[in-house]
Amino acid sequence: MKRSCVHHFAGVLIFLIVSAGPAFGQTIGSGPCITRFGQREWAMLLEGVPSASRAKFLEDAEVRKLQAANLRHLLALACDAVKKGVAREKGNAIELRYIRSETLGVTYDREIAKEKTGIPFSTITDAQVEKFYNVAGNVSQFGEFLDTKIALLKGSNPDLSDRIPTDDEKKQARDLFAKIKISESAFLNSPLVKPQMRSAANLRARLQQAQFLASVSVKTGLPDMVASDTDIDRYIALHPEFDESEKRDLAAKLLARAIAGEDFATLANQYSEDPGNTGSDGKKQGGLYTGIKKGVFVPTFEKAALSVEPGRLYPSLVESDFGFHIIKPEKVTGEGEALQYDVRHILISTGYKDPENPGGREVPVRGYVKAKLEGEKETAAMSKVLAANPVVVDEYQLVAKPAASVKAAAKKRAVRRPVSRKRS
Repeated sequence: MKRSCVHHFAGVLIFLIVSAGPAFGQTIGSGPCITRFGQREWAMLLEGVPSASRAKFLEDAEVRKLQAANLRHLLALACDAVKKGVAREKGNAIELRYIRSETLGVTYDREIAKEKTGIPFSTITDAQVEKFYNVAGNVSQFGEFLDTKIALLKGSNPDLSDRIPTDDEKKQARDLFAKIKISESAFLNSPLVKPQMRSAANLRARLQQAQFLASVSVKTGLPDMVASDTDIDRYIALHPEFDESEKRDLAAKLLARAIAGEDFATLANQYSEDPGNTGSDGKKQGGLYTGIKKGVFVPTFEKAALSVEPGRLYPSLVESDFGFHIIKPEKVTGEGEALQYDVRHILISTGYKDPENPGGREVPVRGYVKAKLEGEKETAAMSKVLAANPVVVDEYQLVAKPAASVKAAAKKRAVRRPVSRKRS
């Protein structure tokens, strides 16, 4: 589900939360379920956003509207997760606590300790780290933290299921955990942390927690949002605009002409709809691809290309998500992982161009239908979440300069303007 709910709220988190430094202001409440996000909260976030990103946000009304809608989706997903008990599950609860610790610790490190070396928590010494672990319970806290991080990492990436952290990685994690907790403690107890900084860091922590819970919600809802092959086949059968019979007939006639002895390169240049048949110089390539490594082309194409002797036509059409292929291998060199081959082919494309996206490219029909169906499933699921979790997110309102200030600025500029004198 590449086009998932994550797609809707990722822009908000990247633009406003991840990129922003500690902001300033006030907020009310605690925990990852934020039901009201108003002008005060927007002001807090924008205070720490880099100037270029902030300018784009302020100048573009559509961007502001989209960010507000995306943020509403994010917060509703997080509140839904809280309501369903996701936040209380042991691993998630540990991660939520760590997110808060990290946010507060980083805020203290940047704003109070004034870290200037580029290395986070560089003001905390090794002696302080060892003292931290001499306190009863801190060693077991780190163990829980490490186990949770490893489990989350493996859950998000199956390729890491057998991954075991090295001793050096464990030591780095041990030091980082201690430094974050030491810095968090300083944030909570230092008189240098003003109420507005405390409130802003709290908001930032809650948004980071909301992001985590929203991503968990999306992952757990994944099976219900996937369009099956049966769903896709049924949809295509009910929509005549996806009928491929004419394309198939054309490809079959071209295969028959190639089998009858017509020049393959000429047919490719005349009929192939493969964009790759046109070189960078604008010249047609006769359908030729050279030096293709194993695994580059789709499996059905590659299997056909390597199943007949070079110079001979593959005897039937090969179908893929891109269309119908007529294939003629030219040369094969090497073996195993070093195998490469040259091949000519003619593609009769079955790609579909979304009429609602005039600037978009043609995509395989099945890919288009899959994305469409999953988008509909996602929209329906998100509507239920929003209805069950009535989060209110105001669109950011630009603050106009008072008229008196504008007039004063104009008057000031007039006074400073040099006076030209006429020569008599």
